[in-house]
Amino acid sequence: MENREVTNNRLKWIVCALCLITFIVIMCGVIAFKVLPFDIFAKEFVVNNLRKSWLTPIVKVITFFGEAKLLIPVGGIGALIGFFILKDRERSFCYISNLIVIGGMNWGIKHIIQRARPDLSLRLVEENGYSFPSGHAMVTTAFYGMIIYYVWNNVKNKLLRNIICAFLLLLIILIAFSRVYLGVHYLSDVIAGSLISVAYLIIAVEFAKRFIFKEEIKNNNIDEWLNFFTKPFKNKENCDIIVAVEIKGGIINER
Repeated sequence: MENREVTNNRLKWIVCALCLITFIVIMCGVIAFKVLPFDIFAKEFVVNNLRKSWLTPIVKVITFFGEAKLLIPVGGIGALIGFFILKDRERSFCYISNLIVIGGMNWGIKHIIQRARPDLSLRLVEENGYSFPSGHAMVTTAFYGMIIYYVWNNVKNKLLRNIICAFLLLLIILIAFSRVYLGVHYLSDVIAGSLISVAYLIIAVEFAKRFIFKEEIKNNNIDEWLNFFTKPFKNKENCDIIVAVEIKGGIINER
C-alpha cells in the first residue's frame, strides 16, 4: 500500500512537469509562429466536416457551462453555503480562491502573449479579448477539476463516484472542443489552457493539503528530491571540499 502511494505521488509530479513543459513548448510556438500547423488543420477539419446547423445550438449550450457569468455565481453561492451552513470554511476558501487565482492567471498570460483570436468570418459567437490560452478551457478545468478531486476522495459509492467524475471530465473536454467549434479559439489555445490548469490543480491541491488543511504528507516526492540534492551539504563525509567560515573578532578566516 505504501509503495503504491509513493508511485502515485511520483506519477502526480511527473504529470505536472509534463503539462508545464508542453504548455511552454506550445506557448513558444505561438510567440514564434502565431498560428501553428495543427491549428490550421483543426480549423479546416471543424469548419468543413463538423459544423452542422443542428449541432451549433447544442455546442452553444455546452460552452455556456464554461462562462464566467455561470461559474462565478455558482462558485460564490457554493462557497457561502459551505462557509456559513456546512461550516466547512477551509474547503469553501479553497473553492472560491481557486476561481480567483486561475482567472487571474488566465488574464495575466493573455495580456503577456496578446494573441489575436481567429478570423471574424470563422466565429459563430461574439468574443472579445485575446486568444491564448483559452479562458474557458483553463477555468473549467480548474473549477470542475477541483470538484472531481473532491468527489473522487469523498464519495464512498463507487458507481456514483465514477459517474459524476466521468460526466465532469466529459464536460471539461466538450467545453474545450466547443471553443474551437465556435471559431473563437485555436486548438493550441484550448490544449495549452487545459495543460496549465492541470499543473496548477496539482500544485494547488498540494498547497491546500500542507498549509490549509495541515495534513501530514507522507512519502512526498518533493521532499525526496529536496533531500537528494541537499544531502551532500548535510553530510560532511560526502563533501570533497569543505569550506569553514569562522568569524572571530570581526575577522573572517577561511580554511
